This record gives sequence, structure tokens and C-alpha cells, in this order.
Amino acid sequence: MTQHINLLSRRRAHQSMAWVATRGLSGLVALLVLWSLVTEVSLQKLSRANDDAQQTVVTLQTELEQKRREAGLDDVQTLAKDSARMRHSMEEHYALMQLVQKGEVGSLSGHAGVIQILASTPQSGVWLQGVDITNAGQTMSVSGTAYSTAAVMQYAEQLNQAFQAMSIGFSSLEMLTEDVPGASSKSQSIKFKLH
Repeated sequence: MTQHINLLSRRRAHQSMAWVATRGLSGLVALLVLWSLVTEVSLQKLSRANDDAQQTVVTLQTELEQKRREAGLDDVQTLAKDSARMRHSMEEHYALMQLVQKGEVGSLSGHAGVIQILASTPQSGVWLQGVDITNAGQTMSVSGTAYSTAAVMQYAEQLNQAFQAMSIGFSSLEMLTEDVPGASSKSQSIKFKLH
């Protein structure tokens, strides 16, 4: 008995499978290369866009600093240093600030109101020569000169009425009579001090 073996067909089957495998592998490699090229191009575009955005940020920061300097605004570091210096100064003078806020060494509003009342309370024959304000504006003494004791008394009464709203009152009055130097007749002036 004889057997026939067809070697040609098997060889062709192996060749066609190798051909398909080679073509498939080549196609896969070509697809991967194409995909990597597309990815590289998109990465380069993103890189350029990122560089442009960074350049825009740097340009805008430069313009902002220039406009800030033109407007006279200090930069953040200078402001932080000034703030730290002021905070340190406040901490050093904390006790004094507490005294001022309590009103023990003065008044935060000043003494303009007292001066206005003194200026707007006229009395003929009376001239103010000194004002002493102490105890944070709660105690005051007024000194001056007058022609008569009656003028001094009227002036003291007017001041007491004017300062009632500020809780300031005068409780004592000192008067001293002096001769006016250089006067032909015997003229006298009265020096006074209201407390």
C-alpha cells in the first residue's frame, strides 16, 4: 500500500499564516508609530500653549508691578515689613496706649471743645492769660487779668454754666490786686485764677 503525502499544501498553509502574522504585526507596529506621532504632536502643542500661558503670566505680572509702582502702592514685602515694624512698636508702647485709652494721660478727642467754649464766652474787662487742662480734660484752671472783681465774678459764673455739659466746674477763685505800673493815677488790676 502506498500513501501519498501532499507536502506542498501544508507548506503553503504555513507560508500564508506567516504572511498574515507578518502583515498583522507590521500593521500593529504602523498603528503604534502613528499613535505615538499623534501623541507627540499633541504634546508639543500643549507644551507651546503652556509656554505661551507662562509668558503671558510673566508679562501681566510685570505690567501689574509697573502700574502698582506708578500708582504709589508698595509691594507686599514692603507692606509686611512696615506692618511688622508697627506691630512691634505697638507692643513696646502697649502700657502707654492703655493709659491713653483710659483717659488717664489725655483725651483722644483733644481739648478743642474746651478752647471753643473759652473763646466764645466773652466778658468785658477780663483777659485770659493762661489755661491749664489736666486729668484728661476733667480738671481745668483759668488765669487772667481784670479791671474789677465784679467782672471776674460774672466771668466765673458764665464759665461754670458753659462747662456744665462737659462736667467741668470751677470751685475756687483766687484774686490778687496789683498796681498798674506807669499809670498816672492810682490804677489797679486784678489777677485771678479759677480752679
